Amino acid sequence: MSHAHLYAYIQLGDSNRKSALCLAAKKLGQLVPLNEGQPVLFPLQGTKKLGSPVLFRKPDGKLGLAAADHDGSEYIFVYDCGEDWTFVNERYIRVNASGIPVRDLSVSYDKEFQIYRLMWSDGTDGYMAATEDWEQFSEPAGSDYTKSRSDITVEEAVQASRIAISDLEYAAFLRRYNKPHNAGITEVFPDLAAPSGSSLQQLGLPGQVTATYSDGSVKKLAVTWDATGVDFDKPGTYPLTGRIRQPQYPNPFIRERADPYIIHDAESGYYYFTASYPTYGHDGNNEVQPDGYDRIVIRRARTIEGLASAEETEVWNEENSSVNHRYIWAPELHNIQGKWYILCTAGVSVDNVWSIRPIFIPCHGDVMDPAAWSRDGHWAVNETNDGSFGTFSLDMTYFEHRGTHYVIWAEKPAGSRLYMATIDPGQPWRLTSRRIELSTPDYAWEQAHGDQIDEGPAVIKQAGRILVFFSAGTVDANYCMGYLHADEDADLMNLDSWTKHPYPVLSTCDFSDGQQGPGHNSFTVDELGNAVLCYHARTEGEPGDGGLNDPGRHARVKSVHFAHDARPILHMRAEDELHPAYADIAFSVKIMEAE
Repeated sequence: MSHAHLYAYIQLGDSNRKSALCLAAKKLGQLVPLNEGQPVLFPLQGTKKLGSPVLFRKPDGKLGLAAADHDGSEYIFVYDCGEDWTFVNERYIRVNASGIPVRDLSVSYDKEFQIYRLMWSDGTDGYMAATEDWEQFSEPAGSDYTKSRSDITVEEAVQASRIAISDLEYAAFLRRYNKPHNAGITEVFPDLAAPSGSSLQQLGLPGQVTATYSDGSVKKLAVTWDATGVDFDKPGTYPLTGRIRQPQYPNPFIRERADPYIIHDAESGYYYFTASYPTYGHDGNNEVQPDGYDRIVIRRARTIEGLASAEETEVWNEENSSVNHRYIWAPELHNIQGKWYILCTAGVSVDNVWSIRPIFIPCHGDVMDPAAWSRDGHWAVNETNDGSFGTFSLDMTYFEHRGTHYVIWAEKPAGSRLYMATIDPGQPWRLTSRRIELSTPDYAWEQAHGDQIDEGPAVIKQAGRILVFFSAGTVDANYCMGYLHADEDADLMNLDSWTKHPYPVLSTCDFSDGQQGPGHNSFTVDELGNAVLCYHARTEGEPGDGGLNDPGRHARVKSVHFAHDARPILHMRAEDELHPAYADIAFSVKIMEAE
């Protein structure tokens, strides 16, 4: 018999980001907040604020979720629990026509009468109603109902309820919502024997190992072997050790470089870095530069780590161009069918710096040679007259999939939204399709201070999926990252192919070192092909007002992990990626007399 329970609650505080579903699981007296105690579901309808979340069983034994509208109305939210243990199929349902507000909701299923029974309080009196199908409800009747809330020892948790769950369900919820952790390595290293005169290389030891994780996922990590104490010319038994190399990057990686972008050029083996050059930032001599967002800089190195100290070269400046003007934002480097381009945002007007559009600047030689870059460029255009680039538009990125070439960008007809279209790779600034509206900032975490923002798209392919990451919210501590995904076999220009993750995948809450407002990211790969995230974030306590002219958004780099179901885990701690107990490998080698 299981003694596990699942708790549903919201957090203390009257805001859209607080009035969202949080979960915790308890077994054998141990309570575990899921998703690090952060919300896992944000409503899309009504006031977009949940109140009084309650879990219930449906006739088939599956879980369901209901919640009141946080401000109290005759409407409630109802969800199904999907196969992946997320709550889906949101319905915003009117449960009475009498205007009786629903608070302190309770739901149960009556098997005898095959109906759901709802009980609630309006804050003063109790009521009850019934429904068979969540469409038709009986008239509310008076009740002496008083909601009994569950105690929960989670900071800021309020309005908690609980339901008994099986051991399998308990394990599934933990696996779905909590970070995996390193559980070992798959390789077993028995003691070796080798003839005298051998070398470390001749032992045939692997250059990488496979780390395993608590959720069943795996990851390749490099290993360095140390045979310092082995005398390969003298028979005997010697210790041999290996150290698993866990990627560690400076933090911050590069100061005062927002909107960072790293690309690995497989042909040359170089990594390239570029980013927005800020107003009032510092040059290489630590001198304050009063101008900014007016140039494009690039670094090059053989390794990701090398970019942090690599020389920065200015390859383009708006003063040298007859058509481009500040603001120059979010440059990216892309190789499109063998030709290098910088995609960035630039002003189309001398008089209005806010009149900005995406532009392609072609390179006619070495990427690091300023003379190789066109002084002007090509503005992104769409000749289908679908409204693209008719207003404030920025943050264009590019990707190719199965021979079709795509661009995604942000545009502000109202709030900033993401759009996608196909392009002609021979003239990549020309769209070859009507755009689709890929993402709108409908969730509370995509909104802050009245702004509704989705921007900064970045694309990565993983385990049969196309993932589009984006940044949301205002560019302060509220800034965060979300993503959408589509199956690699799907029609990417069909909106039905895309699913948006219902809560942020990286936010200020995920850091304990003072990082705030992570966002505007890109992805590259390390030496083993593992995904690496590059993003910017502020540092709590540093001077600056967080506005446009505050240079304090610093480039950061960290490893990415993919869970068993291909979900990206961006907030993995170093000790979760590689537990210290598994970092060292020790065995022995026996050197024998040569025959």
